[in-house]
Amino acid sequence: MPSPFPNGNPDAYFIARVRRNVDDRPRTFKDPFTGDGLTGGVAAGQTPWTLSRKPVVNPARENLQAGAGLLVTVAGVSQSVTYDSPNTPGPGAVNVITETGEMYFGTVPGSGQSILAAYQSARFSTDAILDALVEGLNQLYPEIYQSQTDSSISLSPTTTEYVLPAILSDPRIVPLTIEVAPPSGIITYFDTGLWDTVGGNGSILKMIQAWPPGSILRVTFNQPYQALSDVEPQCMWLPVYYACSTLLALQETKRSRQSDIISQVGEGASKPGDGAQVAEMWMNKYLAGKQQFAREEPVSTTVKDRIVERLPYMRATGFSWNPFS
Repeated sequence: MPSPFPNGNPDAYFIARVRRNVDDRPRTFKDPFTGDGLTGGVAAGQTPWTLSRKPVVNPARENLQAGAGLLVTVAGVSQSVTYDSPNTPGPGAVNVITETGEMYFGTVPGSGQSILAAYQSARFSTDAILDALVEGLNQLYPEIYQSQTDSSISLSPTTTEYVLPAILSDPRIVPLTIEVAPPSGIITYFDTGLWDTVGGNGSILKMIQAWPPGSILRVTFNQPYQALSDVEPQCMWLPVYYACSTLLALQETKRSRQSDIISQVGEGASKPGDGAQVAEMWMNKYLAGKQQFAREEPVSTTVKDRIVERLPYMRATGFSWNPFS
């Protein structure tokens, strides 16, 4: 469920920020091919056409105009384009695998037919950037999180066990406070400790005391962020810093392999190790931000099975919704 104070920006917003930080702006390329009646099909023994640059940028997942995506014509006829689709393309359609640049046609271009593909490519794929962002998002917990409440459970006097929201099946998440609002004219939540959790990862709430029909349960718990859009605005750049560090560290191996070739062709380049230093800089920014915005470790404010609440209930001869009577 969304956090109470989200930044609200889509994944494409954060992907674009990473690309700007690591200077990985997509560029447009054009590749011509000549059909042979066999290449580009999906049948056994057929091979795809492969674009010269990869990965291919999917504009639907990034902050790019629709026209910036893959445009393919066969003998001057435009083809319908899909990205990373598990389905076989239909007639007049082409599917491109963004990571590899492979194109599969629904209708194999005939021998001698001209094929022209215009597309945008970048150093890092959308999936690689998004994976690094999500990894940084998950690493924010437990230092940074938002408290969340759920009031979806309605209590019944004939039921003692209730399935908690799916998010509470995460073993890292525990109820911090359990409150009950009886069905009265004035809705007042009473903090109660007469409960326990059972089942896999404590996914079932077991109430020890019965409450009148229609009583509402309010559960407060610590919630790790479920999406990049959930992070509060002050902290929303931290996953970006983590992604920059991760991607630049991975690129350092490639830079080291190319260093000899660069010297032979006379092109200027940064020496091996420069990328690792920049990656360390981004990681230090990430760790410093985590320390700056860290919250106190979540601690339950309710003591389960507390005697002060059980004794009046057990001595009562009649039912009362007031736990303090």
